[in-house]
Amino acid sequence: SHYGVPKESVTIIKEGKLSEGEESELTLYNNFMNEYSQKNIQDEKVYQEISEFVDIDSLIEHFVIGVYLGTADWPGHNDGVWRYKGDKIDNNPFSDGRWRYISYDFDYTMGYVFSRFGGGGQRGQWGQQKEGYEQDNLQGLGKRKNVPTVLFLPLLNNKEFRNKYVLRFCDYVNGVFNLERIDSLIDDYKDNYIDKLAEGKVRWKGSEYDNEKEAFANFKTSYLKNFEDIRKFFANRPKYALEHMKNYLHLDGNLQEITIVKKGKGKIKINSITPEFKDGKWVGQYYSNIPITIIAISSENSKFKGWNGASDSKEETITLDVNKATEITAEFE
Repeated sequence: SHYGVPKESVTIIKEGKLSEGEESELTLYNNFMNEYSQKNIQDEKVYQEISEFVDIDSLIEHFVIGVYLGTADWPGHNDGVWRYKGDKIDNNPFSDGRWRYISYDFDYTMGYVFSRFGGGGQRGQWGQQKEGYEQDNLQGLGKRKNVPTVLFLPLLNNKEFRNKYVLRFCDYVNGVFNLERIDSLIDDYKDNYIDKLAEGKVRWKGSEYDNEKEAFANFKTSYLKNFEDIRKFFANRPKYALEHMKNYLHLDGNLQEITIVKKGKGKIKINSITPEFKDGKWVGQYYSNIPITIIAISSENSKFKGWNGASDSKEETITLDVNKATEITAEFE
């Protein structure tokens, strides 16, 4: 329903097993993943064939999220893939028949890990005695032989795919998992959902206590601590996750700060995100030597006038090489 496609024409594979659809679909998917993981990923024709089979952006986001959040019971568990195999629907890109990825069940993330992966909340899923935010999850992926990891890792050797992954990773750090945004979400949960969360835990674990009142109080206290642990994870995670990515992918650039100033009404899109501007300014970090794309979006009551600073272009869409600290201003009238 979210993607506007009829469910009877959808195949869903979860944790490597067919959930919806025909068995031949599972065979088709697995055979492709394993076959193309052995091909020359840097060959333009091979990469194009992969792009026609899976939604590359979806695959990238799936691994950005899992790696950045430090998901302990993933990949191969709590993940899936789906595709629509019916007739193409006008103006619906999700009806193109490509496979797209599903991420769910984020209980063992954000610093909280399975004891069987090393023990305790402070020990990482690969047996490293570290804080959760210090875990190098890209290195850990090499221990997984499941689909689609077997194809994702070779794809990182393709320059176009690697650059897309790096840019999307930075987009998530700068936008989706921005600390101010996370703090706001945590405060919202504490203000509006803490009692419901504790009540839910009482339903499943209340029998461990003498009475529901005691159970409720203990679970509420536990959730309040969890929120602060999550806040701590997101405050510290960028430093480690970005460095891990640089080392794993052997990036020859460095993190550079980009400042975008917005004068007048309108919006700015940076690669895949449209961030909120505070007092007309936004600051993010990207690796040098990988160009970023910035788009000025006019609003109903404003028109884009041009860029100043790192670019003096009048074009709405520009590409910037961030090889040093950069400031650019978008003017709307």
